[in-house]
Amino acid sequence: MRNISVFLCLIWLISGCYKNIPNPSWIKIDKFSVVANPNLTDGELSFNNFSNGWVYIDDKFIGIFELPCKIPVKLSGSVSIKVYPTILNNGISATKKNYPFTKAYQENIVLLQNDTISISPVTNYLDGTHFIIEDFQGGANKISPGTNTTTNLLIETENGNSYGRVYLTPESNYWSAYMSSAGDNEPFTFAIGNQVFLELECKNDQPFITTFIYGKQDGSITEQNNIRISNINTNWKKIYIELTELVTSSGGNYFWFGFTCTLPEGQSNATVLLDNIKIVYR
Repeated sequence: MRNISVFLCLIWLISGCYKNIPNPSWIKIDKFSVVANPNLTDGELSFNNFSNGWVYIDDKFIGIFELPCKIPVKLSGSVSIKVYPTILNNGISATKKNYPFTKAYQENIVLLQNDTISISPVTNYLDGTHFIIEDFQGGANKISPGTNTTTNLLIETENGNSYGRVYLTPESNYWSAYMSSAGDNEPFTFAIGNQVFLELECKNDQPFITTFIYGKQDGSITEQNNIRISNINTNWKKIYIELTELVTSSGGNYFWFGFTCTLPEGQSNATVLLDNIKIVYR
């Protein structure tokens, strides 16, 4: 908590300095576009949300900005600007993180005082990035019912797009499921040191929990709660959940990633919608 507070104070001080720059040069940075890497399989272009940019000018850190943005700088002339795709790690606005699977955008620009130059950053996924995706569009179902679940995820289609829907009632008040790497409950395996993320799109009127499941060579299997996803009632939202440390510290040899949701006592129903569930690793 202390480190987060210091970081936020630093960003506030930097922002305050920007406001006091006389005759600044302005840089307008649009949202990131993602283009295909021809060396990768399909999957990297499904919905991304690089909502922020980590900005450097001539390799000096300028700040982290929500995109699109317009920032003043006390510089002029030819400079090199670099913008890193940045996510809200674990869905928390205070934990912005450079996304480890994509390239930074870099461009040489000429700054003029009291003038604005526009940047439209483009990125692509790095070679060697792997995607395991459940988009409910067909193929082997990678989502399986968990232990003691009283309701299941059903596939529905709207405007040509399929997604998973969980409906909870007092009679079917507990949902548990887990994602495997393929059909038949095949677990995930990762090399030591792999960066690993769970990504998903969701729309839910009841919080649900992501779970982390790992197995060891002795046959033991452990399941633990990970991140609680709060209500998202209006639009679909992209969530990034970093699993790297969990995978590394678990001592596990194979893994699954799950979900649970319980209908609160006295509530008549709840709905959880899920789509484009991805395990991304490199």
